Amino acid sequence: NRCRALLEYSDFVDIIKRERKNKVPIGAAVEKALDHAIKQKCLGDYFSSCKEEVMNMSLTEFDQESFERQIRAEGISIGLEKGKNEAKLETARKMIQEKLPKELVLKITEITDKTYANILEEALGTISTNAQ
Repeated sequence: NRCRALLEYSDFVDIIKRERKNKVPIGAAVEKALDHAIKQKCLGDYFSSCKEEVMNMSLTEFDQESFERQIRAEGISIGLEKGKNEAKLETARKMIQEKLPKELVLKITEITDKTYANILEEALGTISTNAQ
């Protein structure tokens, strides 16, 4: 409330966010916020004199938010996939330790022959180390 310019800009951003929550396309949301800001003479004549520049800047800013959400979603997906792979490997290790048939291990865990060989070699190394 002490800074009128900041309050007016916050109102502008709030309109965009509210419109986006209502599934209004970003361009239309920014345009509605701009029209409101111009009508209310927010920031003096800044919005009316720089409408195109404000429009482009706002679209870029909100596209950045979308980009960041997408990156986070991809990171979560990668993390989940990595977790599934680790679980498969741990299951394969346990099955090999229980001396279950190779074909069963491969079928259940969906690991490759090479991965199976690596786990088997790792298990044999652990067994020989423990025996000493």
